[in-house]
Amino acid sequence: NHSTIGNQQSNPANALVEKLINCGDSALMLECKLKGINPRSDDAPKNVREATKKIFEIEQGRWINATDDRKRQIAETYCNLVCTGEKGTNSNPTYAIYDFAEGQNPEDFRNTFMSISRVNKVEIPFVQGKHGMGSFGAINFCKKEGLQLIISKRHPELDDSNGKWGFTVVRRVYPDEDFGYNTTTFKSSRWMYLVINNEVPSFTSNGLKILPGKYPQPYEKSMAHGTFIKLYNYDIGSNLRSSALLALYNKLNQLLVNPIVPVRIHERRKGFKANSYETTLDGLETRFDRDRSNLLVDGFPAEFIFNSNNQTFKAKIFAYKKYSDEANKTTPDIEKYGNGVIFTLNGQTNGNLHYRFFSTKGLTY
Repeated sequence: NHSTIGNQQSNPANALVEKLINCGDSALMLECKLKGINPRSDDAPKNVREATKKIFEIEQGRWINATDDRKRQIAETYCNLVCTGEKGTNSNPTYAIYDFAEGQNPEDFRNTFMSISRVNKVEIPFVQGKHGMGSFGAINFCKKEGLQLIISKRHPELDDSNGKWGFTVVRRVYPDEDFGYNTTTFKSSRWMYLVINNEVPSFTSNGLKILPGKYPQPYEKSMAHGTFIKLYNYDIGSNLRSSALLALYNKLNQLLVNPIVPVRIHERRKGFKANSYETTLDGLETRFDRDRSNLLVDGFPAEFIFNSNNQTFKAKIFAYKKYSDEANKTTPDIEKYGNGVIFTLNGQTNGNLHYRFFSTKGLTY
């Protein structure tokens, strides 16, 4: 399976975003079911923005219209990113992603977390992740045997919940490793996950103390249900190893133009000094809306529609001011927002063109 898993993502930040997207999808799926709506029915929301409006009661489905407290509450419930491990430019952080959304019964791991190329959500119009790859692109960047831990318990209010926690460990098996199963030499690595007696291990517990407390405590609060995924020794890249609330926050904002749910980011590596060690990420477009007065030229963003090969595309142009403060000649910090052309689908960035695109004669492609 390495040909499938090993060629999904070439960028570690993009791969990490896939995990966050799964949290948002699971949140909407859960809320639909709790409200008695079949996610595949005509009663379900038709797109991400409609889902945000209908399910979370956010005006126009735009996070700029939600209060900070409301965004934080939704993020803390449905999408959290915790950074642990060693601080330093030569140390890879370890990331935990957790939510209190649907969760999975142990016997369902095979068809959800562990599935590859299984079409689980393609018929659901309001989710972002539709490719059925289990967000396996991220494990390529776990530099010690590709280790990933998954723990999950189905939401207790769902009819099919059996009340058990399931857990497994995913790891990379190199061509010369056989794990005692056979003596065959493989041409490439394989990815395997832990089962015992051919079943995903399970246990019962009212709660697990695996959630972060106050800085710098990484494990203090209890988790009663939901999903917890840990990516060990994650090679996020040297430019993103600083505080998770700085460069990584900016990068994830650019990759999640309109997230299904906001993301609560928790920095728990020892050695940082800051006024806060948590923040809420609400997407690039919300950030533009919030900062527009000191950032964008009057009249922008400009919206337009164009057609290519009989496909209709909606586009926006954001023009930065030369100076955010004319009197002091202060230039805007464009690095926070990105520059160039961003291609998005359902609020997720799927590709981009470098800002040099704008200096090309005639804007050819």
